[in-house]
Amino acid sequence: MKTHLKKYLLCAVLLAMAQSSFSQIEYRTRYQSAIIAEGFGISPVMSINYENAIVRRQKHFYTTRIGVGFLPAKRNSPKGISIPVQASYVFMLPKLLKDFFRPLNTFPPRFKFETFIETGPGYSHIFYKNDNRGYINAFLGIRQQLLIDIPPKPTVIFARISVNPRVNRKGLVFYERTDGGGQNFFGGFALGVSI
Repeated sequence: MKTHLKKYLLCAVLLAMAQSSFSQIEYRTRYQSAIIAEGFGISPVMSINYENAIVRRQKHFYTTRIGVGFLPAKRNSPKGISIPVQASYVFMLPKLLKDFFRPLNTFPPRFKFETFIETGPGYSHIFYKNDNRGYINAFLGIRQQLLIDIPPKPTVIFARISVNPRVNRKGLVFYERTDGGGQNFFGGFALGVSI
């Protein structure tokens, strides 16, 4: 009887360890921190950002980010800078891209694609020499992440496209008129790498 009990306990411990290691493998693309280069988006022109994943779960994670952006000169203003900040909820979509690296398949996989939807609020404060202003944006993006698990440290590379309408008294504004009579659409793209 004692022998059978020991076997059951040993099996239970091994099963728990296997499930724990498998669940850790399943969401290895949830990096702790990253550097992101953004074009348009919250920036609102171009910026370099630091992102931190404050909560990481198997199917979703939460991030915060802050950056420094560059704005070209306007008609009556010199060049400016921006400070974009954002909080995001990022949740996984069903697997859209299959493994392109089948000959390199290992367990755990060395290359892994995952696709996410990202949403949340953003704010950008803009400093020109004689003019400061701030913009609040809503944010909705699709993010493709690639885990490259090659020693000494796994790396996550990701790309994101987004729509980020401005929030004002009229509600959500998806575009604005430019000084030249054209239209600016509020959207952007970003490339990032874990650090």
